Amino acid sequence: QHIAAGYQLPHWQLRIARVEYQTIAEDLEHQYQQLPRIDLDGDYRFNDLDLLLSLGHQYTVFDHDDDRRVTGNRFRADYGLTWDRRWVWGYLRPAAKLKHIGYDLDDPVLPGGSESPSVTVPVVDLDAGLYLERDTSWLFQGHTQTLEPRLYYLNAQFEDQTDQPDFDTSDLTFSYQQLFRDDRFSGGDRIGDANQLTLGLTSRLLNPQGVELARGSIGRIHFFDDRYVSLEPTFTKAFLESLSSPAALTDATKRETARRLLRDESPFAAEFSARLSADWRLQSDLLYSEQDDKVDKGAASLRYQRDRRLFNASYRYTRQSPRLAGDDLVDTNIEQTDLSAYLPLSPQWALVGRWNHDFTNSRELEVLAGFEYDSCCWRLSMLARRWLDREDDLLIPEEELEYDQGIFFQVQLKGLAGAGKQVENILVDSIYGYDPRNP
Repeated sequence: QHIAAGYQLPHWQLRIARVEYQTIAEDLEHQYQQLPRIDLDGDYRFNDLDLLLSLGHQYTVFDHDDDRRVTGNRFRADYGLTWDRRWVWGYLRPAAKLKHIGYDLDDPVLPGGSESPSVTVPVVDLDAGLYLERDTSWLFQGHTQTLEPRLYYLNAQFEDQTDQPDFDTSDLTFSYQQLFRDDRFSGGDRIGDANQLTLGLTSRLLNPQGVELARGSIGRIHFFDDRYVSLEPTFTKAFLESLSSPAALTDATKRETARRLLRDESPFAAEFSARLSADWRLQSDLLYSEQDDKVDKGAASLRYQRDRRLFNASYRYTRQSPRLAGDDLVDTNIEQTDLSAYLPLSPQWALVGRWNHDFTNSRELEVLAGFEYDSCCWRLSMLARRWLDREDDLLIPEEELEYDQGIFFQVQLKGLAGAGKQVENILVDSIYGYDPRNP
């Protein structure tokens, strides 16, 4: 449930929201309610000096249905001053920032701790890049290839934050774009410590009209210091400094968190995209751990779209630590493929379908097939669908899960009314690029 209102001035924006959540999966803790959340953000640009000033403020009241959970108010301020200097051949963006979090809690997070913990962290970063280009020959004669090296340095002072609650925060999923972020957390309860340097490289292929035909990027982070700020309450700085090796930890989740905090270099992060033709697109990304000599994450997708015709083929893989379920060690790697299509047979008739398969557990996640009939005055949709019914926290792949199946029917009289939107919602979720407003 979400309700919000906002007001905007030339340099300031005010937004007030009330947010509540309903957890529909079993064995998952309910999320905190935000009653309310107030954001006041200011942005100023001094063009003569190439300076950017950002002033971010957020005040949130957190409540929870469970009386045993810590509740209270949080104020967060993020101030930054950036010198944004750009040239045709590159750019230079040094920045100085100040991040502050303060709480007014009903109870302390730690026994004997403070009910009003606060932390202020100074942050500096430097983002710099070059734009180099050359004319190509042979197959791509007349095209342009770019070479764009990028350097990003980040330094954020360590401050102990173990006495702060975790209302809405999580670790960001690592990717190429995260190489150049100034924090490794989403949400507002942690400010990550850092002393690191990122080196990235991007190359593009442009046609004579300047349209990007292909783009590839690769990079990694070198950490000069270990990181000590995390969401694990037992991971104090003293504990991590005394830890001989992350392998000594028996809990798989804690072991992986410790490895991520204490490693000297991040995995290689890469992404690639290509415009194969006017209708075909290819996109992929990869995370490779040199330390483990393994692929941590990979995904690839091939998409076709022309007029009303759609075809999507994608594959994704995520390596995860096995989990202990009873006396068994369960493989929790994610390896899936997803095929979907929308195929018009005539101006009125079209076929739709999807096959979503889980290779880790050798089973289908969802299979659907059906048709649509669309005329000037009305539209008819019918689907046969079979999908895996999960009512757990998605951590352990149970073997005795049951499938749901059904036939879904929808009819719409254009300009008047319709009988439900369930089929429409299923197709939007299942077939990438499907637009019910322009089938």
